[in-house]
Amino acid sequence: MVARRWLWAGVLCALAGTVRPTSAVLVAVVAVSAIRALALRRAGWRPWAAMGLAPLGLIFSWLYLGSRIGRLDGWFIAEKAWDQQFDFGLGSLRFLQKLITYQNTDIRYPLVLTVILVVAVGVVALALDRQVPWPLVLALAGAWELMFGTPGAPLSKPRFILPFLPIMLLLVMRPVARLPRTVQGCLYGSGAIFAGWYAFGLLVLFKHPP
Repeated sequence: MVARRWLWAGVLCALAGTVRPTSAVLVAVVAVSAIRALALRRAGWRPWAAMGLAPLGLIFSWLYLGSRIGRLDGWFIAEKAWDQQFDFGLGSLRFLQKLITYQNTDIRYPLVLTVILVVAVGVVALALDRQVPWPLVLALAGAWELMFGTPGAPLSKPRFILPFLPIMLLLVMRPVARLPRTVQGCLYGSGAIFAGWYAFGLLVLFKHPP
């Protein structure tokens, strides 16, 4: 998207939509970028093509789930059943209120709060950095809003932000680039291991909604 390769952006966004509902954030970024390009009369017909391609994977996944349930709105029924429907942050505010008033004693919940706060600060810091392309900032901000605006099990919230965490690395790319290759490999490898461990825990060990 940053390189303005509109067709590739649309195709890859469509592919992402077949496997991750958080691709809704990517669809929004592609749409905003395309509308801006069209308003500035740039790139001809390609922004239109990107807007048309981007949501196809997400629509396919919705229709597929609907076919399994037997209703076109099956995706939204499943969301409601898992308490995962978007509520603009009301569920997250209730979670924070319980955490602050010590109504929840799970020691993992402060970690979730830390993730919410750190990503929010990261969005602001990236927005203030004029060298970071605005579509990347918009993508991270959209992922944060999806994480904060979706209720359900608090421990599942970080999964919304996991695919977008590499954008946060832009905050430390200059000092990290000066580190030895071995140290860089350890950092990236540790991040991959953590993400895999977290996903494994949600799928196999966690006995509540995803």
